[in-house]
Amino acid sequence: MRRQSRDCFERPPATGAQVRQLLAFQQWQFQTTPKIGASADVSDCVARNIRNVDPGNPAWNTADPRWATISDVIGRDCIAQHDRTFKKIVPAMSSALHDLLARSYATRLSKADADALIRYYSSDEGRRFLDFQVRVSRTIGLGIGRAFGVEAARSAGKPVAEVMKVRMDLLQLSRLFAMQIVTSEDDRGAGRDTTGAAAIAIMAVAVATAQGDSLDNIRHAYSADLPGFATFVASAAEKQELLVFGDASVAMVNAASGPARELDPASNGNLERWRDLYHSLPAGGASISHQ
Repeated sequence: MRRQSRDCFERPPATGAQVRQLLAFQQWQFQTTPKIGASADVSDCVARNIRNVDPGNPAWNTADPRWATISDVIGRDCIAQHDRTFKKIVPAMSSALHDLLARSYATRLSKADADALIRYYSSDEGRRFLDFQVRVSRTIGLGIGRAFGVEAARSAGKPVAEVMKVRMDLLQLSRLFAMQIVTSEDDRGAGRDTTGAAAIAIMAVAVATAQGDSLDNIRHAYSADLPGFATFVASAAEKQELLVFGDASVAMVNAASGPARELDPASNGNLERWRDLYHSLPAGGASISHQ
């Protein structure tokens, strides 16, 4: 966990009741609603994995008579993986995030910090701020996927500087980017490595480019609230809360390493099984790479 301010230790810590109330305000982060678009997810999963059955072999394509069989097998495994992800892994990770946030809230926040946050989140503006976080977080997720996915090469270039600045200012109010900025400042003050800070700006530019229209719509919808949002994000209490999220985020990366290996075909044995099946089937004249 990152360093904590001396002032936090000198003031009474947040109470259990305050922590529970703050967690209730962040309930949107723990939601595990059913995943829609499963067919598209499975199709993408097959497309990502089938080439790895025989990488580097130009003859391994849809013309190979084994392609349909291997696609079906990978598809069934992708369906099973999809079901396990959204029935077991996602709820488990959501529960872990809840517990990590609770621990970090109790460790990081003073009673006064918690009071300030609860007052804000209980206000009309605070409720709109939480709604804003839901919308902008979804947009960021889509933006990252598009910016670094196959569509990136087809994107039209960056918008003009004035438009980019407005979008970047909006992104700095989002939980993800505000957390990254505050934790980077905290690391710098503690003399820790901050070489990853540049990635924050790179990611923000990518999202501002890939999801520009969505960000512009969000800015329009919350235009009257944005000055108040900015004041809150810059407040001492919210900076402490952002450090809470930063601590939980670091811990979640470690917690996610196990599920990530479980879902990785090269780690869970699926890739080896697909390759064994591939090599056991009649080649039908297609060349087989044994590399």
